[in-house]
This record gives sequence, structure tokens and C-alpha cells, in this order.
Amino acid sequence: MRYLSLATILSFSAMTLMITSNVAFADIKNTHTTLQKELRIGSKSDILTMDPHVIAESLQLDVLGNIYEPLVGQDSSGKLTPILAKYWKQLSPTRWRFHLREGVHFEQGEAFDADVY
Repeated sequence: MRYLSLATILSFSAMTLMITSNVAFADIKNTHTTLQKELRIGSKSDILTMDPHVIAESLQLDVLGNIYEPLVGQDSSGKLTPILAKYWKQLSPTRWRFHLREGVHFEQGEAFDADVY
């Protein structure tokens, strides 16, 4: 059985989403003085879960790929590349140490650090 890299699957899924879905951005003002952006994605079916740990279909990959950002990704050759992790080291066969990017914050302003995980 031939396996595709995650990067290949995500690229294909993103292209499929752009071609087959209606994507619209709208500016929405709330009662505060900030401006929020809303992303609306139209598709032929509903996603089954918002849990990134049980992704089982391309539609879920498409939607959750716009919400969650991983520690690492893959380039076109399948090599791991840093995303939220600057670098990492394998300490043992079952333990890894990730050094996280600084200056990253969640939507509500909370700092992204090891205590979050």
C-alpha cells in the first residue's frame, strides 16, 4: 500500500476545498472597539468532529487545518519542518523535548508556552 505524506494530503485537501466550496470573509463589528473576521465555509456535508486527534476524512482536515497549527509539519519530501516548535530533540525512544517559538499567543491573548500543553 502506498502512503502519501501529510503535506501532500493537506495540499490536495486545501485545493479541493478552494475549488468545491464557497469561502467568504465578512467584517463583523462587535460591541467592543475591535474588528473581528469571520470565515464561512460551505460544503456538501458536515464535519463529524472538531477534535484534531480523531480526524478521519478530508473535509475535517480542510476545516481543522484553518483552526489548529501543529508543532511540526512536513515539506514536500516528507521531512519534518518547524511550525510552532523551533526545534526538537529525541531524549529516548518515547520522549521528546520541543523548544517552542516565542511571541506566539492564542486568540484570547494567552501566551503559548509549555504550561499550555
